[in-house]
Amino acid sequence: MAGGWRIYSESGFALSRSRNWTLRWDLSPLGYLSTAAHGHLDALHVSIWFRGVAMVIDPGTGAYYEDNQLRTYLASWEAHNGPHPVGLDFPKRLGPFLWAAHHAEPNLEPGADTSLSGELSLPSGLVKRTLVPQDRDLGWQVHDTFQPHRGKGGYEFCVHWQFAPGARLEKLAERRFRVGRNGVSIEIQVSVDWVEVQAVTEKGSRALLSAATPESEARWVGTVSSVFRKTEWGPLLKLVGGASDKSCVFSTTFLACVDS
Repeated sequence: MAGGWRIYSESGFALSRSRNWTLRWDLSPLGYLSTAAHGHLDALHVSIWFRGVAMVIDPGTGAYYEDNQLRTYLASWEAHNGPHPVGLDFPKRLGPFLWAAHHAEPNLEPGADTSLSGELSLPSGLVKRTLVPQDRDLGWQVHDTFQPHRGKGGYEFCVHWQFAPGARLEKLAERRFRVGRNGVSIEIQVSVDWVEVQAVTEKGSRALLSAATPESEARWVGTVSSVFRKTEWGPLLKLVGGASDKSCVFSTTFLACVDS
């Protein structure tokens, strides 16, 4: 136990449960043995339930051989919400059960209060995520940063908040959103330091994505698989940030709505 979290050190997962919220945080290695079999690029990904309803989700697997391009997308950084440099092509996927290399194992560090931080070292820099509970079980704040290694370019990093199928994403203000599903709703607040905030609210609304969006992401964005051999669609928020310094706070806050 650390800061209210139950940490499963062998599997690399952390779990937090309260009256309103359940969070499952992935801090695991890439995959099994030297080939990283069954691995997905989900390091630092966090899934969120509110009052027992899945809100922020892992995209799932799809099927192994039915559509190789979709399977590749569902295993990618872009399909998960862990912070990652834009255009990252590491580790390289060679097949459904094969990767060219492992990424480093994420480090976990409890904060002085009830926060918990995870770090992942990549060839281009260090990504870090800190999860901070809000008072009275009102919600959670997620801080994301990317510190590029000296001499490395590509200072932008990205976070995708993928919501469950059947969720409704509404824009309340420039950086405020509401997500409702199965009779409950949460509010999402995005800090001002994010360079881009893109809401994808309908299937096929690729025009909301920038011209620099990879082709695979533009085609499959929002596609999820709740069970094997079945695909569905859910809305998402795409956040793009720049290189971090002491004045930047790239945060996403998830809050309980009064009417839930």
